[in-house]
Amino acid sequence: MQNSRLLSFLFAALPFTVFSQVHITGTWNRKVPEKVCVFEVLNGSIREIAGTKVSADKKFGFIIFPKKEGFYVIGTPNENQLTNKYTFYLKPQDELNVNITDTSYVLTGKNSAENQEMEKWHNLVLGLERQTIYVRDTKGNYITYFSLLDKILPQIKHFKTSNTGNKQFEHYFERYRSSDLAFLTSDMAIMPKFVRINLDDLPAYCKQWNLADYISDTRLLEHPFGRTALPTIVALHNVVKKGKFDMFNYIGALPDITNDTMRGEMAMYIMKATRDFNDFLEKEQKVSQYLITASQKDFAKQQKYKMAGDISGRGQKAPVFKMEDKDGKEFSLTDFKGKVVLIDFWATWCQPCIQEIPHLKALEESLGNQDLAVISLSLDSDKDHEKWKKFLKDNGMHGYQMYAGKYKEEIGKLYNVKTIPRFVVIDKQGNIVSNAAPRPSKDKDLLQLLQGELKK
Repeated sequence: MQNSRLLSFLFAALPFTVFSQVHITGTWNRKVPEKVCVFEVLNGSIREIAGTKVSADKKFGFIIFPKKEGFYVIGTPNENQLTNKYTFYLKPQDELNVNITDTSYVLTGKNSAENQEMEKWHNLVLGLERQTIYVRDTKGNYITYFSLLDKILPQIKHFKTSNTGNKQFEHYFERYRSSDLAFLTSDMAIMPKFVRINLDDLPAYCKQWNLADYISDTRLLEHPFGRTALPTIVALHNVVKKGKFDMFNYIGALPDITNDTMRGEMAMYIMKATRDFNDFLEKEQKVSQYLITASQKDFAKQQKYKMAGDISGRGQKAPVFKMEDKDGKEFSLTDFKGKVVLIDFWATWCQPCIQEIPHLKALEESLGNQDLAVISLSLDSDKDHEKWKKFLKDNGMHGYQMYAGKYKEEIGKLYNVKTIPRFVVIDKQGNIVSNAAPRPSKDKDLLQLLQGELKK
């Protein structure tokens, strides 16, 4: 009795993490990578949580502490690469023993009932996977793919999961299989490999494509490559619905997506697939209202910063921002539309900026044009706000004296401001003329640039 009590006490004293461990061991019998990684699945994509080198005898191993029970991926680095990655189901105290072969994987030794089911499914669709994801090796195309799909479709439709005793797994595994087949098939149908597909060649499985089967809920985001699959699933829907290859009209397909989160994911993809800042702004105007989750909205903001940071040449739309004058009145860059705008990014602590002030005053006086707005935009920190206002008064600075304040970080990212002074010229239509214009002190280069714009 005493030994039993002591044993119970020792287990109770152990940290919970001991019981949430997952042991993974394996061999890598193909080209040895820099490392083998474990990835968690997060919103339809994967993120590395552990990595290890493969030993000389091709062995690798992990002890990980999963945040939650669910799907995880083992494979080579680069989260955007589809090859050399395999999906497993992990829960606390699991063991996973796997041999990565030259074309697939094989479970070895002790493994969970869940991963035995995952292996069964993977073996069934392996030929499809090899035709599309490993197309460079197999030279697969839609003819060979759909021939194989027709052959195994009855087995896919009647796939039965053995009783694993894990209802949660069985629920998500059914959803996973649906997303997995849609991922592979839509990719092959929309992005044909080496042979151009004809609409009439689509098999019955594709001609009966029902968008609601895949994105009426968020099941696609449970798949490791769900975000990659989303645009091809929607594109195949466009083909079937319109009866022609109007496949990439993603904006037109948004009303067909009934789930708000998935519509937001599609809008996010549309904003990502932009050529330049102008293209981004055009698409942002059309789809931004569909972004509903915090991650979707944050992505859109970061993408805007990225695209704006790439502006360099004439013709790109100037990123719009807000600012305040010395009295706290808020202005927007759009308030100056119809004028040629010269923005001077500066700060009171920047001596080179201060040295430009007399030259900037002289430039403005020499032009004396009502169609010109010179905005001196201070990037001083909040603690120097009063110092900035005193500097304006002491140095007789008038006109559009603006303070970035709470918008400082956003403005800096939109215009990629890393050093000051920095001068930007914007034309009367609100387009960038120069994102790094000459300083006023540099001969007459800036003067001539502004004169040319004012004449237009």
